[in-house]
Amino acid sequence: MSGSAPPFFDLFFAAQQGLDPRAVYGRAGGAVFQQQNGVFRRAGANTPRPAYDAASGRHLGFLFEPARVERFRNPLLEGGVVGGALPANVTYDSNVPAAGVTRQVVGFGTLADGRSYLDIREFGTATVAGSLQVRFNTGALSLTAGQLVRARVGLALVGGSWTNFNAYTHLIAGVSGIASAQSFATPTASVVDVTRAGASSSTGSTSSATGHRLTFGYAAGPVDATVRFVAPSLLLDTSYFGSPIWPVAGATNSATTRNEDSLVAALADWGIVGGLPQGSFVFSARTAPGIDGSAQQGITLDDGSSANSIRLTRETNRTIRVEVRSSGISRATVTSVASVADSTDLVAAFAWDAATLEMSLDGAVVVSAGLANLPAGLHRVAFAGWGGPIARAALIPRRISSAALMSASA
Repeated sequence: MSGSAPPFFDLFFAAQQGLDPRAVYGRAGGAVFQQQNGVFRRAGANTPRPAYDAASGRHLGFLFEPARVERFRNPLLEGGVVGGALPANVTYDSNVPAAGVTRQVVGFGTLADGRSYLDIREFGTATVAGSLQVRFNTGALSLTAGQLVRARVGLALVGGSWTNFNAYTHLIAGVSGIASAQSFATPTASVVDVTRAGASSSTGSTSSATGHRLTFGYAAGPVDATVRFVAPSLLLDTSYFGSPIWPVAGATNSATTRNEDSLVAALADWGIVGGLPQGSFVFSARTAPGIDGSAQQGITLDDGSSANSIRLTRETNRTIRVEVRSSGISRATVTSVASVADSTDLVAAFAWDAATLEMSLDGAVVVSAGLANLPAGLHRVAFAGWGGPIARAALIPRRISSAALMSASA
């Protein structure tokens, strides 16, 4: 922090590319991350996942994502046969080729980045109009009205052409409110993700035929196209896709859970004791690709509960908010004037004492609020559910000036 002695507590993930052994990181089960070379790999349970900027390769820190469940029951596209059966939980939905047309599974594999793919060829001379229809099946889902459903699959044309093809649509079969067809752009030779998303309009269990269905319509005449389907996914209760959620090999008939990343650091291990009657904190991170729920938690200083805490969050309107609570009551809040867009780097610096709470976001003039009834017993820092990489969290147990806050966040 500019204008002060070095912080007593500093988890500088982006610079150190490692985790201080005094901090306790946790995540039940494995999870996937993308390496600096762009290839996805799996990290084991309780193993932090580094994050890198896709364009520059710059290390961004460690991912702290909320728990998510992959509802498509075979994201690795296992169990198919070239020239024969589709992978498990992938179907044609009783759709057959038009008269004069042949349909074949012609390939499976893994892209250079580690994502699984399936290739299907539709070819011949159609005597009538027809279509290729493919569904990635989740099985029955228990939904409530308004619940978000989000499906995605990568598409590419890897053989032939789109001659005589005339419609490209998709829907989420079996889910009221998003079971109507929606067009997507004509796939090209490069893999491009297409997403169908919306909210269920009814409450109850869907049919066993629920899933993301894509249709490639064609007119009568010659057709020959090989379509590549890459890394299909279907999630509930989220407005964005984070890291891929893949099972271990061989798990082809059940949903897959990625558990929450969390970290707890006891300040006493850094020599900070006394409950923090004043302090200054710098938080540096990249925002998530979206926001779910009421807010995304960035960092919390607390006594082991939410009743006595200082918490930084990103709100649904994309502003950054710091709240102080004591004895379960909100005592002061400050909110940034500016919002922070999705997937964007930010630095927030905030400070407090017995009279005032202040914050500066990305070097902006501080916002402040009066503060009384400080929380007692603050003794730890906790991370969870941010939704993207956190680069740094630094604390000194004394308040720095408003000018120093602006310098620290610039």
